[in-house]
Amino acid sequence: DVTGTMTADGIIMSDNDVVKLGNSSDLWIYHNGGNSIISDVGTGDLYLAGDNLRLTNAALSEVYARGYANGKFSLYYDNAEKLATTSTGVDVTGGIVVDQESGGQGISLQRSGYDTMDIELSENGLRIRNETDGRTDLFIDGSGSVGIGTSSPSAVLDIESTSATQLELKRSGSAGQIAAMIFKDGGDAQNRI
Repeated sequence: DVTGTMTADGIIMSDNDVVKLGNSSDLWIYHNGGNSIISDVGTGDLYLAGDNLRLTNAALSEVYARGYANGKFSLYYDNAEKLATTSTGVDVTGGIVVDQESGGQGISLQRSGYDTMDIELSENGLRIRNETDGRTDLFIDGSGSVGIGTSSPSAVLDIESTSATQLELKRSGSAGQIAAMIFKDGGDAQNRI
């Protein structure tokens, strides 16, 4: 038992011997024989505070994560930054893999005051869906057929809509060609459709 301040060159403790801090012994630091543990067993949050934070391996040679006051927080893979927060969102270096479980919504895009949109991958293809009203806006099946307003395209391009106008092509700025000629494979001017 120590009353006052203890000064030591080091403290050696056995496994499961716990350093307990706080009036109610809320913070515990110990080794249980297999793992080293810092545990907040009381009320409130556990803070790791510093203007610059770095989470590394035991040799301090490989960075897992870094944080900066009034700046970004970054996650690393094999010492290379892969994801970093920014003032407007996040920056990602490399690809993004979403392992969508069966029945999952995939990637959900939300903006306050607007409909929520989901990008989903099903066994039949890729779908962009309006989650707010359940409407399929765009669907691409495994054969490359595209459905707009339908998840079961019956043609290479299938547009289904309750709007009176199904397809509208406009050219703005100047007069000229709007669409290329549409004709059969190997066709000529006589059998163009």
